[in-house]
Amino acid sequence: MISNRMTREEYRDSVRKRAKYGNNRSSGFDSMAEAHRFGVLCLLQKAGRISGLRCQVPYILQDKTPAQRSIKFVVDFEYFEGEKTVVEDVKGFATAVYKLKKKMFHVRYPDVEFREIKSNGI
Repeated sequence: MISNRMTREEYRDSVRKRAKYGNNRSSGFDSMAEAHRFGVLCLLQKAGRISGLRCQVPYILQDKTPAQRSIKFVVDFEYFEGEKTVVEDVKGFATAVYKLKKKMFHVRYPDVEFREIKSNGI
């Protein structure tokens, strides 16, 4: 007897997962805007304006305690402009959690420049 049922793997592969905020993944990035910004930063690095470009860099906002896990904020990009460390986060929509973590970031890392890049519907 032949079954028309799918295996778990076949079903999982057939169902396309929709992004939480309606963004379209692009070139391994969470959004097209993030992929575009990465391209711009790569050009700036080639031109010598920035150095040490890294993607998806975690920052600890609150250390781990015996009762709780640490709180992390993963920024989209980190790089250096001369001696200054700069982090960027590409945002189409700022959630309440994001706003809170951004405030915590400023308190914990006052010497790191934080830049929020608006996606503008890219």
